[in-house]
Amino acid sequence: MLSKLISITIAALIFTVGCQAKKPPSTINDCDAAFGDAQITEIETSLEQLTRGINSNPTQTILPEDTNGTLSLGLNADVFPVLSSPTGVHSAASKLENGRIVAYSGQDFLGSQDRSTLLGEPSIDTLISNAVYWSTQTDSSTPPKVLVANHRIKEVLQQKGISDVTVSPVILTDGLWSFQDWSADALTGMDAAVVQVNEWGTLYVNPDDVTALRDFVASGGGLLIAGSALHYSWWLNYSAEQFIGDMLTEGTGISWNILSIKDLSDSTVVQDALSAPYPLWCTYLAGEPMTENQLVQLPPLFNAAKSLGEEDV
Repeated sequence: MLSKLISITIAALIFTVGCQAKKPPSTINDCDAAFGDAQITEIETSLEQLTRGINSNPTQTILPEDTNGTLSLGLNADVFPVLSSPTGVHSAASKLENGRIVAYSGQDFLGSQDRSTLLGEPSIDTLISNAVYWSTQTDSSTPPKVLVANHRIKEVLQQKGISDVTVSPVILTDGLWSFQDWSADALTGMDAAVVQVNEWGTLYVNPDDVTALRDFVASGGGLLIAGSALHYSWWLNYSAEQFIGDMLTEGTGISWNILSIKDLSDSTVVQDALSAPYPLWCTYLAGEPMTENQLVQLPPLFNAAKSLGEEDV
């Protein structure tokens, strides 16, 4: 079963060379130099913050539609998985210069409709609110100011004690485009943006706002982002040169795989910093055993290493 899953993953993975930071380690000694105890400690602290109060198996949901996929994590020292399953990574976190990003593999994590959503499930709601606090480096004593994609997200965050939440308005409608305002002006004064790239065949993020969102994060803002890469490929691929989620996370080690994973019932929160791509790659180099959830993350790391010059991986 595992070999079949890995074969499917290899066939489906999309890797962007621009997302990788530097040449990967090729020996165990290189690993020690490239990824030290301080980075392990930082990821451990982040995982504790992001998964606090969440069940180890946060959802039993089997989604009704092909709205969720997986995330591909490259060899970037800042990226690490937050939620994973034997089919792949469903949430991951990273940095973009001075800011932090948390990404989700499907639109359902931030869904605006009952038709297909994970919002309303206690552990998922906590996962989202924790991500807002982590991405803004705040806590309940100093709740952040947040611009969000829809009213369901607003309700979840307010129930979690984040009261200053504004829903981004739709400012342009044209065919399958229903663009919300993610401009620099709209983001001014905000601590975080919670962005839904698309739901099914409706696009909410204007490609022209990608730069403003990336600049917002690079300057220290937080970004939570979700979308359906598969539905984007079906209905919206004319809107930009690539999935807009990938445009927003370029350079962070996170991208979206174009596939469908409906069953999230076997997903678990990640509590081991050694599941991050860099230490995971070093585990492979050392020939040490891995879990199912770790093994399924290897294919993009092979692609990354090869692209960056390690031909004998």
